[in-house]
Amino acid sequence: MDAKLSAILERVQKPSRYVGGEFAAPVVDVETRVRYCLCLPELYEDAVNRVDRMVVYYMLNDRKGYSCERCFAPWLDMGRELKKEKLPLFSLETHTALNKFDLLNFNFHYEHSYTTFLYMLDLAGIPFKREDRTDAYPLIYGSGICMANPEPLADFLDFAIIGDQEDVTIKVIDCIVKAKLSGFNKQKTLDSISMIDGVYVPSKVKVCFDKKGKISKLDGKAINRQIIRDLDRAYFPTKLLVPNDNSICQTGMIEAVRGCTKGCRYCQAGYLDRPVRERRVQTLVAQANAQVQNCGVKQIAVGALSEDGYSKTPELLTLLSKLCEDKDVKIHMSSLRFDNFNVSSSYFVGDNCFVMALEAGTERLRKIINKDKSDADIEQEWINAVISGFSRVELRFMIGLPYETSADIMGIVETVKKIQEIYEQNKINSEPLDIMIKIAIFVPKPFTPFQWQSFVGVKEAEKRLQFLEIAFKNIGVNFQFFNPAISEIEAIISRADRRVGQVLVNAYYHGAIFTSNDKLFDFNTYNVAFDKAGLSKNLFLDKKDINDVLAWDLVNVGIDKSFLISQAKMAPEAKVLKDCRYGCNGCGLLKMGSCSNGRI
Repeated sequence: MDAKLSAILERVQKPSRYVGGEFAAPVVDVETRVRYCLCLPELYEDAVNRVDRMVVYYMLNDRKGYSCERCFAPWLDMGRELKKEKLPLFSLETHTALNKFDLLNFNFHYEHSYTTFLYMLDLAGIPFKREDRTDAYPLIYGSGICMANPEPLADFLDFAIIGDQEDVTIKVIDCIVKAKLSGFNKQKTLDSISMIDGVYVPSKVKVCFDKKGKISKLDGKAINRQIIRDLDRAYFPTKLLVPNDNSICQTGMIEAVRGCTKGCRYCQAGYLDRPVRERRVQTLVAQANAQVQNCGVKQIAVGALSEDGYSKTPELLTLLSKLCEDKDVKIHMSSLRFDNFNVSSSYFVGDNCFVMALEAGTERLRKIINKDKSDADIEQEWINAVISGFSRVELRFMIGLPYETSADIMGIVETVKKIQEIYEQNKINSEPLDIMIKIAIFVPKPFTPFQWQSFVGVKEAEKRLQFLEIAFKNIGVNFQFFNPAISEIEAIISRADRRVGQVLVNAYYHGAIFTSNDKLFDFNTYNVAFDKAGLSKNLFLDKKDINDVLAWDLVNVGIDKSFLISQAKMAPEAKVLKDCRYGCNGCGLLKMGSCSNGRI
């Protein structure tokens, strides 16, 4: 280890974040033809064992002739020390400076990580703007759900992968190998990469604006989202490393299903992960068993976007429970529906806590967001939970939804009261009810029927939260809520175009790092950043017309815009669209692959 780095580690918090060498970590081939680093703009402990974000890392190191190293965003104290000692940010495996790699993949799962991405480039000594990077610098690309709209990062990324990235990553690396052998420069290499299906190259897209500041035209090639059609044949790691530091996700994980058939009109993941693809029960049990044997995990999380999203959950849990009882391993599912399967052991959800993602407080608003769950359904579901022994419940709601009224806000309070009442009438022991309410702020996202809606606004959101705070205090209930100002910035960035790139740079230079952290977020930093860039926030917060050109219109995720428009028109009439499992709704995905209702 470098002497300077060794000295730095003695002066920072949690030095284990920066040393690598974890137990059971893959062996990296340092002689590989393409030096590749997976970069996560998050703290080590927040992402190191998030299997969904680390699949490419394990996949490449499991393939002969490929390799992948890792880099996480260092905490502020480490960042200061690196700058002070003039040491560039480095990978964990070989402590190689990021600017020495051939390819850097930044994986984005939330928009507030964008300024942390700039922070990492700054620490690595890599210029932010793509046009300022010579051939000596690595190619930098983005992946993850946020790349459904790559335009906010258009000035910084050489390219982005749209959709499932496993197969595309291999093609990109192979393309770079051929480019090296052919002696291509960076631009010619990028030209070759741009021919790969699923690769979006911002430099090849021209954006035109009208006098009002709206996009008038996008000139470029449409890019198709990549879809892995057979999850059973898709790579999934079975030997996970053991983190050096306490991780928020010290558990094994199996991905039972990718995609969701519910069609909730606010949910971006529900649309972007379509069509639904499931792994066989035998595959999942084998993967869980391998993780238990190889890694010694004490908990297996079953990954699914919705609580009843996997069609063979009863069979899966029956087989998993036999495996886990023998090995003293718990099974974790974030929430359960008792009408989907019978569960007798509370360890299935962990800590005896029942989770109900209700989102809205009235049947009317739930129908508007296409969540077809009546008050009677909710009451029966909770009754079943109570008589099964649950004394803890987490209720999740959202405010600021389109067409929300004061009656809907009051409906949240009335629903909580009913939950309390049902518990007292049906409890099977003397345990008091432990109830937690979590309130999110609705953010309009690309590729949802609500992508044209306005953001509720910070002041209005605070007004509604203040009402709920008083009401909950009167009935003796605690609640947590998202900072409306943080949600406003998320709303701006998620629907932004490339002009916001300068805002991100301005915000970073004024201290915007790890801004999803409420303690580090400074709303005024972004206000100043917008003023310096000469941009109005309302360009991205206000309601959009269905005829507007959207920044992400060149990204084809497989869902027809006409389908999203039809859903947007059905919403105010509180019309519910049936679950895709019970018949095709014609969203357009049959053109791109198979779904639960048929194959092309």
